[in-house]
Amino acid sequence: MNADQNRKYYYAVFAFVLGALIVPLWLVEVPPLVDLPNHLARVFVLANYADTPFFQENFQIVYEPIPNLAIDLIAAPLTKVFDIWTANHLFLTLMVILFALGCHLIGGRKSGNRSFSAVSAAFLIYSGTFFYGYVNYVFGIALFLVTFGLWLRWRGKLSFKYLLPLVGLAFAVFLSHLSAFVFFGIAVFFVNVYDFFIDPAARRRWILIIADGTLFLLPAISFLAFMSSGGNVGTVRWNSWSGKAIALFGAFRSYDLWLDLLCAATLAAILFWLKRCGQMTFDRRILSLALLFLLIFLLAPNIFFTGDADVRIVLPAFALLIISCRFSNLTGKSIALFAVLICLFSVRQGVIAYRWTQISEKMTAETKLLDVIAPQSKIYPIFVSDGDNPNEKTARPLINAVHYATIKNSSFAPSLFAFRGQQPLIFRQGGEYATLENKDQTKWLRNLAGNDYVWAYNASQNVSDELEKRGTIVAESEKTRIWKLNK
Repeated sequence: MNADQNRKYYYAVFAFVLGALIVPLWLVEVPPLVDLPNHLARVFVLANYADTPFFQENFQIVYEPIPNLAIDLIAAPLTKVFDIWTANHLFLTLMVILFALGCHLIGGRKSGNRSFSAVSAAFLIYSGTFFYGYVNYVFGIALFLVTFGLWLRWRGKLSFKYLLPLVGLAFAVFLSHLSAFVFFGIAVFFVNVYDFFIDPAARRRWILIIADGTLFLLPAISFLAFMSSGGNVGTVRWNSWSGKAIALFGAFRSYDLWLDLLCAATLAAILFWLKRCGQMTFDRRILSLALLFLLIFLLAPNIFFTGDADVRIVLPAFALLIISCRFSNLTGKSIALFAVLICLFSVRQGVIAYRWTQISEKMTAETKLLDVIAPQSKIYPIFVSDGDNPNEKTARPLINAVHYATIKNSSFAPSLFAFRGQQPLIFRQGGEYATLENKDQTKWLRNLAGNDYVWAYNASQNVSDELEKRGTIVAESEKTRIWKLNK
């Protein structure tokens, strides 16, 4: 193919991949991402706080520059126009579009350049952190890729036409998620250092490097204000090497291990073949940045500010690693091989969509049980993992199913993510919660006081016996029971 045909082929494939990434989001009412119901419940409270005295009695809105606000800042205002389910779909769709756009911008650092590797990297948004429902983090990574891609294109220009949008985007990255902003800071610093020591021809004037500092001024002030009002580092703990190995594959992990392995292996094999045939080159600057991120992953603690701290480095590291492999002109066999790769990842998308419809059927049945709960009640949730059960991954999204009661009838569950320094919504009263994994049965039993119901999934007979002493079953399914507590 000539250059014009390659350009048309690229954008056709990019549009096809973007569609493959977006379609699963709209096939189900709520994509079964583990933490998503919890986030949506908080968004519902924020959107309806002024009109619901029950929410005002139990929660307080905190106006702080918390670097973890993506869904709160975007989905909550959307509920003024759309229902919360549509607002969620629009938020997730925007996240996917930004991620794909970011890969495209970094893949073609100069306007008009393209690299087919960027299309392949876009599939990585459906990775382990996404399925766990870390939506603020993933949105932040998507925005980081866009901002970094634009910075690479505009870094030689100092006019306000380019600087002001970058300042705004950098602050948006900070508000979306702290880790994404840290990655952006590392990326900007590293590229400047790389050019100074390794690629002198790309060195920039000092005035441009100083101008980069303006991108971090407002986030730095906001972060200092955040830390002085409620932020804290918390516990620091390192992951095991086996845990690191499992986390490293998280960038490709979905529901079917063998299909994920096949996709990863096929991608690696095609890139190796393209390099051997001379049809692929490396963007050494981006490759070095990706390897730096992987090194940081190996050295980083598992818990720092939040859980899975090291795991969060994997997604941008692999995205940049794939994007650094540049092949913009496909010819001969490489066209067919790339088509096979896109088809294989699209099959993976189809399997994800199929799994989601299965999980959604279970989720719908579970949420119907919540109809027995009286409006504006307090519900204590108990969720017991299936452990090594092969179906545990598809059952895991049910852990937060109880929070649909907040959306359905303005109820309250103490496992809601509403903690000072982490969310813009905090508990005014109540919120005492302990999981069974704490191995302290007396603790969670004490926490039942003040609640109206108990929602229990996969509870043991001992737990059920304790609840029988304190209430009456008002709804149940195969693994879920709801008790109305005696007053």
